[in-house]
Order: sequence, then structure tokens, then C-alpha cells
Amino acid sequence: MQQAAILVLDGQGEDKATSLYFGSDKKLDLKKDYPINQSLGFLYSAFSVFCGLGVFGAGKLMGLSAYGNPRYVKEVREVFDGINIIDRNPDAQDEFILKTTDLLEKRGFKKVEQIISFNTQRSTILKNPSIKKVHMDLAASVQKFLEEKILDYAKEIKYITKSDNLCLAGGVALNCLANSNIEIKKIFKNIFIQPVCEDSGSALGAAFYVSKKRPTEPFSPYQGPNYNSKEITKLLKTLKISYSKEKDVELTTAKMIAEGKIVGWFQGRMECGPRALGNRSILADPRNEKMKGRLNNTKGRELWRPFGLSILEEEAQEILESFSLSPFMLKSFIVKRGWRKKVKAAIHTDFSTRPQTVSKIQNPNLYKLLMEYYKLTGVPALINTSFNYNKEPIVCSPIDALKTFYSSGLDCLVMENIIVRK
Repeated sequence: MQQAAILVLDGQGEDKATSLYFGSDKKLDLKKDYPINQSLGFLYSAFSVFCGLGVFGAGKLMGLSAYGNPRYVKEVREVFDGINIIDRNPDAQDEFILKTTDLLEKRGFKKVEQIISFNTQRSTILKNPSIKKVHMDLAASVQKFLEEKILDYAKEIKYITKSDNLCLAGGVALNCLANSNIEIKKIFKNIFIQPVCEDSGSALGAAFYVSKKRPTEPFSPYQGPNYNSKEITKLLKTLKISYSKEKDVELTTAKMIAEGKIVGWFQGRMECGPRALGNRSILADPRNEKMKGRLNNTKGRELWRPFGLSILEEEAQEILESFSLSPFMLKSFIVKRGWRKKVKAAIHTDFSTRPQTVSKIQNPNLYKLLMEYYKLTGVPALINTSFNYNKEPIVCSPIDALKTFYSSGLDCLVMENIIVRK
């Protein structure tokens, strides 16, 4: 892709929130931008706070939106148009949230306060009884509004550049429903979504800029540190932890997952970005409907939150409607009726899932595991969620993995060809 329209959807970047570029070879040409009082990122965060999910609850709000009806889109638009804040204000997000709350309360909506409840493992937010149907409808409405605004921006940059290619970046580009909405409209022939599109992607971009190297094609998200079997074995011996080494770790792991085990999967170089892509993942059987509740309890998440699937790339079209490649878990698809019972633990209330399509080139270890599980069960997919506990970062090192393994409900930990069992 030598040229593309570029849409940056941010909370705040200096005094701008949304920017429209045309990229050609190594040059970026800014075509238009929008100020932070029109920040879609801030708007989504503000509604997340209002619905009791916290300022960093965008992913939760997106999940909650599936339970509601978008009957307040008009009110959301009025709130969005009514925000007026000072550019370059370091407290712009806080001000945006306060003004959004004020405007919503003036329209008769009641804010949900974040409630902390406890499970048997540690303090965590599991559920909030104050979240009512009206808040689900607000979530659905702000999601609908977001999709409409992003589609408008996509049409605008298409009109300006006439390009058949689109690149998406910025934290708002993590909204897989909005991303899929652009693709469904077929405005562009090709869409690339940067897997590290939120703030941490700045570090990756800076590294490429300083090194004067261009990203490889296809882009690999596996840019982090890796640890070999020798290093892992030494650590386990030092900690006096029992383990086994497997000749065919993918087959053994596939059997454990098919038996209902929840597995911490630690392989190769760590993926970058907020989505686990099969190197620092928790994997589980999607066929068991109770697995969704088990996993949410294991991770200390709200019990209604959905999970995504890692699917063999060549089989994904059989499972997903309106299929296109989704290697970074940044799109949403409806699961076909005939497959819903087979992967029911990874289907949201609207029959959608957020998949990672896995190729042999992209991730050979995860690909082989999926193939072995497919042979055993006839299902070419596994539940894949990030290897971390609620509000903690994804594990990076073997010691991180061990800490999370022993403090959560995971049954097994697979690090390279080494398996630790409880």
C-alpha cells in the first residue's frame, strides 16, 4: 500500500481530536482536523463514566451497548454539540466529562456511581446493580452516534483523497463495531487498522522513525521481549515449581482445553497493543456456555462482558457473516446461525464476536494449537482473552505469568514447551 487516506480518531492530540490525512510513500499531508471539543474519544469516556464503568471503561461500554436500544441518539448529538472547552487544556478530558454529566442530568438522566464489590480472590468490580436499562440504551445510543460520526469522517476523507485505501489510528480505532461499520459500507477497497492505535502506539512509531526502517508487510504485532525454555526452566527450578516438558505442547494443550481447562498461553515475543494476539493469552473452550462466566470470574471482570475468538484464517468464512481478515481483533462480526451453539461461550448477546483470524505465517504456534483443537473437536476456534487480571497489564515475563497464574482461576500455564499445573 503506497498511498492511503488516513483517519486519526483520538481523545486528544495536542489541541486536536480527529485528523484527516493523505499518506503517500513516506509523506503525510494533513487535509483537515477537528478540535478537542469535538472529541469522540472524550465523549465515549464521558458516557462510560456516566454509566458507572469508569474513565477507562470504553471497552466495557462497547460491550454494554449490545444490551440496549439506541433510542437516545438525538440526546447524545445534543450533548456532543453542546460541549465547549478550551483548546490545549491539560484537564480537557475531566472538563469534557463534567460538562457531559451536567448536560445529561439536565435532560433527566441519572449518573451511575462506580460500585466496588468483592469476589473470593480480590477486590474487583463484578457487577453494578445501579446500571439500569436506561444506561444500556445510553451505551447503545453513544455507540450508534460514534459509528455515524466516524462514517461521516470516512466519507469526507474519501471525497478529499479519492483513495481506495484507508488507514485507521488513534484510541477510538479500537472500537471494532465502528471499524466493521466502515467496512460494511464498502467506501474503501482496503482498510488497515493499526493494532497499537492507542497512545502506546506513539512509542512504536517513534522507534520506526528513529531506526529509519519501515514496518514489515504483513505487519507483525509481535515486537516485544521473548524468553526461551532454558530461561523459564531455570526460573521454575529456582522457585521450586514442578513442571513438565512436552514434545508436542500444542497437542497436549489442545487436549487440556477440550477437557475444560483454562490455559495461560505464553509463547515467543510479546504482542504490542491492548489486545492479546496469541502470545500472552488466556485460552479456553468456546463450546461450553458456562465458560464465559468461569473466565470472567477468573479474570475478575463484569459477568456480562463478552470474549473473542481466535479462528483459523481459512475456516473463518464458514463461521462469520460478512467475513474479512481480522488479524488484530479490531473488527466485529455476526456468527452464522449454524455455528452459534458450537462457539456459544464467545458470542455476545447480539450474536457477534470480535475475532482474531490466525494464519500459519502470522503465528505458527497458535495456528498449530488451533489445528490440533480442530482435529479433536471439529471447531477451528478458541476463546482468546488477554493474559492478565482485571486492571492489571498483560503479562510480559515468566514471573508475571506465574504471579497471575497462581492468583487467578487458571488451571494450567504453558510457557514455550513447558507446562505448569495446579
